[in-house]
Amino acid sequence: MRMPAGYRFLVLLLLAIAAPQLLGAQVKLNARLDSMDILIGDQVTLVLDFSHPATHHVVSLGLEAIPRDSSLEVVRIGRIDTLFNGNEIVMRQQVILTAFQQGDFQVGPIPLIYESSGRQDTAYFPAQPLRVRLIPVTADSTDIQPIKDIWREPVKFSDFLPWMIGIGALLALGLLFFWWWRQRQRPAAVDVQLPPRPAHEIALEKLAALENGGYLERRQFKTFQSELTFIFREYLEGRFGLAALELPSAQLLREMQRSATAPDWIERLRSWLTMADLVKFAKAEPPVSFHQESLHYVREFITETQAHPESTGAEQIDDTSIGDENTPSQTDDAITE
Repeated sequence: MRMPAGYRFLVLLLLAIAAPQLLGAQVKLNARLDSMDILIGDQVTLVLDFSHPATHHVVSLGLEAIPRDSSLEVVRIGRIDTLFNGNEIVMRQQVILTAFQQGDFQVGPIPLIYESSGRQDTAYFPAQPLRVRLIPVTADSTDIQPIKDIWREPVKFSDFLPWMIGIGALLALGLLFFWWWRQRQRPAAVDVQLPPRPAHEIALEKLAALENGGYLERRQFKTFQSELTFIFREYLEGRFGLAALELPSAQLLREMQRSATAPDWIERLRSWLTMADLVKFAKAEPPVSFHQESLHYVREFITETQAHPESTGAEQIDDTSIGDENTPSQTDDAITE
């Protein structure tokens, strides 16, 4: 029984409409190598492209189908890149391979297990041929070649730097040792102390400065007598070892008497020191001539009792050391030690 023409047209129309959807529901697989001819040790990338409808679910990709013996070796497996294109899912997987044995190999076929409508099915990536060749080696000539000269590296400053540092360190150590040795050989420093200046030189210099100081012209009699008595007492300490700066005038005269000072000098000094104390402490005002005579007495006393070059140490005044003022020639033998 033949189908009416109208029914046949309707069936053909339905097939024409459903054909694209049926074709789109298929799983598409493609495999390629970026190079089909490599040298031993080179790496090659296997690219696996597969697409399927959104209603399908990929269960596993059988990369274990790639031979992993001495012929091929998987270096790295990249992550799967996924792209959604409407109702279709496009996926890509990259696998890097290498080989250490020459020959012709087949990479694949690689299975892809997917699930659709609760049912699992398997599709296969087509196998890809791969040729691995030896590294070409150019044969050397068997002729004897002349001996080549030594290739010399250019001389640089850094080549000499370690030697310079070493020599500098040795020189520094040598100089340090030489300085240490010289210090040991050098005699110990002797602290030479110069003898003190004679007491009469210091006293006479101070008397000259006092005389030229203008105290009498300015009528500064107290200051004049204070300086004059200090010079006199300082001289007694330096020349005879008396504690003259610490003693009052009366006690000082007694000490000088015990030191065998000539009696006439004791009386002259007593008269002067008594009036000097009155000038300093009681504001006495003797005539100007008294101050001039006082300066003359002290200078004369120092001159007559000064130490001679052969005298050493503190000396006492002998009773014949200072005679009458009219007999100064007797003073040369006046000092007894």
